[in-house]
Amino acid sequence: MRRLLLVMTLTGTAIVPAAAQTPPQRTWWVTVGAGRGFFGTETGLGAHVSVSYQFGANLLSLRSSGTGDILETLFGSPGTVIGTSDWGVLYGRASTHGHLHRSLAVGIGRARVYRAVASGDPTATTHFGVPLEGQLFGRLGGVFGLGLYGYGNLNSDRTYWGLSAAIELGKLH
Repeated sequence: MRRLLLVMTLTGTAIVPAAAQTPPQRTWWVTVGAGRGFFGTETGLGAHVSVSYQFGANLLSLRSSGTGDILETLFGSPGTVIGTSDWGVLYGRASTHGHLHRSLAVGIGRARVYRAVASGDPTATTHFGVPLEGQLFGRLGGVFGLGLYGYGNLNSDRTYWGLSAAIELGKLH
């Protein structure tokens, strides 16, 4: 018996049975927001919509975002970038407790870059993109939150990013 106690003490093995582990918390939400978008040297309006699912500290998001410059769309010279957009699937890590939600995620997706033409609809080129997102929300209850949503897309044509004031709706706790 003494040898067993000595081995258990040296290896850190508990004598009492392990407590039952609780399954990771599962939550989901939708965010919608608008704010400022930046693409190259241009700035304009930016917006996003995302659907997120969290299990434990793991976060999966499906996201679409975009930026655009209304004045460049109306008066820009041909070839000028007038907007960007993307959609992507992202994975990241998120806070698991409390009323302040924080998360960062990166993924894969498709980016589109829109350029002005002399007349008619703008031209669009499509590229592989690496979408990025950061979420910072105050959760004001079990189904509603307010906060900031940062997004970006790294691609071979026109990298862009933006920051939105956003609402969050879903199963938050």
